[in-house]
Amino acid sequence: MNVYNIKDINSLYEKIKIGNEIYKCSLGFSKDYPNFLEWYMKHLIESIITNNRTILYVKDNNNIIAFSLLKRKDEKKICTIFVNENYRNRKIGTKLLLESFKYLGTTKPLITIRDYKINYFKSIIEKYNWSMDEELVDYYGKNTKEYCFNKIRY
Repeated sequence: MNVYNIKDINSLYEKIKIGNEIYKCSLGFSKDYPNFLEWYMKHLIESIITNNRTILYVKDNNNIIAFSLLKRKDEKKICTIFVNENYRNRKIGTKLLLESFKYLGTTKPLITIRDYKINYFKSIIEKYNWSMDEELVDYYGKNTKEYCFNKIRY
């Protein structure tokens, strides 16, 4: 499966269509991040009209199954990375991550990971020697914890 960059699409209509598909794919994030829809739409528009962000995505049978939202202007950051659970453990996430590294120009991007999702990223954290630099408590709501990686080194 190929990794595509939303910036490679010339039609604004097609970019917005892909953006809407990606949003539908990411609805599960809304429970973790308050105001996720507003945040996503703001950054989707930003990724379409500026060079500050982009969205990489993977399709299967015309359905988006994985994506990453990346920022590289002021910081080299993976804002979001997601693989549909029906497609996990097939190296799709690895391929998407490698393309994200290529776009960002680093294997140590700034990334924050929710505490209960840390096990999903454990092998990546170890393989690329990511540094956990900060623990964010109650940042996204009461009783939430998020770990910030590569804050100092990106």
